[in-house]
Amino acid sequence: MCLLVPNEIEPCHPVTPWLAGLYVSAKFRGRSLAKALVDALEQEARRFGNARIYLYTDDAENFYYKLGWTVDERGLWHDMPMLLMSKILVP
Repeated sequence: MCLLVPNEIEPCHPVTPWLAGLYVSAKFRGRSLAKALVDALEQEARRFGNARIYLYTDDAENFYYKLGWTVDERGLWHDMPMLLMSKILVP
């Protein structure tokens, strides 16, 4: 599952759109499904005319980095580590 949303629940940044809720059930992991979901979401964001997309993560920096995402900001959210990451969507 993966969502393309205009706003985060409690956004710390006034940017849009967002990749949210990426989840692959444990029994289906290791099959590149998460990458396929992110790729499909990025394609959909492009289709809607978005040039950039954002996400928050606290534990998946390396996964997104391998897919071309960059860290825009490191900080705390409710006293927990948080990364704002983004990706420029090339047409």
